[in-house]
Amino acid sequence: MPIFHQHEACRGATLWRAGQWSVEVWYCPRGYEIKAHSHPHEAIELVPLFGWAAFHRCPAKGVLPETAVVTPRRWFRRHTVPMGWVHWFTVGRRLPLVFINVARWREGVTPTSAATDFLPA
Repeated sequence: MPIFHQHEACRGATLWRAGQWSVEVWYCPRGYEIKAHSHPHEAIELVPLFGWAAFHRCPAKGVLPETAVVTPRRWFRRHTVPMGWVHWFTVGRRLPLVFINVARWREGVTPTSAATDFLPA
């Protein structure tokens, strides 16, 4: 399985993988906007390490999204995205965003990468 991953302008690397769990670190350039998408086979915890961003998640179409703003005061605080929930984010214009992605994969699915388990909304 590859260690390094890419989705558009974002770059990631697998730090650890065991059983149904995986941990990746991701870099997204400043001003980058990831479009609405879901991960149908994994529930994730996003943990920002550096940067500014507006993060949105929504359980279903027609439901108002929840928004969290990532600032230095909120670095290291997790943002939960249940399996299949639509989410998206916009990175601030001044700094890139670096975050950890902790994933718990659906039973029976071989863990790969968030970049692979990606379904546009």
